[in-house]
Amino acid sequence: MKKNRFYIFVCFVIGSFLLSSCLKDDDYTPIPVAGLTMVNGYPDDQGIIYYTDQNRAIPLAYKSVVAVNFLTGNRKILVKAGQAQETLVDTTVTIDDSTHYTSFTYGVKDNPLHVLTVDKAMQSPASAESVGLRFFNLADITGKVSLQIGDQDIQPAFKDRAVENQTSATANQGFLSQNSGTFKLTIKDESGNTLVTREDIKLEANRYYSIILTGKKDDDTTPLYIGVVNQG
Repeated sequence: MKKNRFYIFVCFVIGSFLLSSCLKDDDYTPIPVAGLTMVNGYPDDQGIIYYTDQNRAIPLAYKSVVAVNFLTGNRKILVKAGQAQETLVDTTVTIDDSTHYTSFTYGVKDNPLHVLTVDKAMQSPASAESVGLRFFNLADITGKVSLQIGDQDIQPAFKDRAVENQTSATANQGFLSQNSGTFKLTIKDESGNTLVTREDIKLEANRYYSIILTGKKDDDTTPLYIGVVNQG
């Protein structure tokens, strides 16, 4: 598996700036840039709006994902509910050059939550056909949950996971090596009861995925859902 899997794509605005700089002066300094993936796991609105430090408004429907470039340094991330316009996240983070991050917004109206992870390639994948996986519990649920992949034994890192906070998200932000293939994904509670499943999920070799549990337990409008975020 390639180590350099998290690509930083220079957006059109930045690219235009660099192009004009080249035309004016052959000796220019490239702009340090990072990558940011934004994940909406917030079920209490049809969508949310991300505002980055560059004042871009990025609408994001529930259970959707978008990736953008992010300038380095101390940067503000502001997230508002799409319809209610309530502020869900207001935080300042330190962004390093040539690094990829993922911002997860989740929780509920009375307790919106947010975590930021640093996304790094695995140093020692099991084989060339491996995928990198990690799991986050972003659901509105009490107790702990576990992720089972196919009929395999549950990996210790995917077992008995409470709803994430920044400490747990940071502790589990590394990707773990997993065989590629097509699998049934199952979320179980602490007693081993199945809470939700998702069939025929294809995990392609040499790629990275975040498996997330979102939604609310015993809720017909926004039930528990297993999201699969393709991260590179």
